[in-house]
Amino acid sequence: MRRDTPLQRERILAVLANLELLLGTGETAPSGKVELWDGALTPRYGQIGRPAMDAMKIMAEAEGLILDPVYTAKVFEAIPALIENGTIPKCSRVLFVHTGGLASLFAYQTYLDQLLDIE
Repeated sequence: MRRDTPLQRERILAVLANLELLLGTGETAPSGKVELWDGALTPRYGQIGRPAMDAMKIMAEAEGLILDPVYTAKVFEAIPALIENGTIPKCSRVLFVHTGGLASLFAYQTYLDQLLDIE
């Protein structure tokens, strides 16, 4: 289960502060700029939905990158949705961090077979 919004926001701000230390830019993300969006959690935690499957297919075809179906695909799925609803302005630069998770591919073989239309 996901953390509640205040705890998740605090955790994200800590990660961003550590990232700034690594980059050494002297810039940090203002806390007011961190937005949390749960739209990519559908259908449930640990389950892949059609939008995430579509996101996996788009990234594989366009960039040759394989996304894991539970975490990374759901994050990538969020980007077009957030552009469409105006949260991310069109023509903005978006940093997408692929954090791995490819080991989970083995647990989702049935979903991947559907994605690839394998019978």
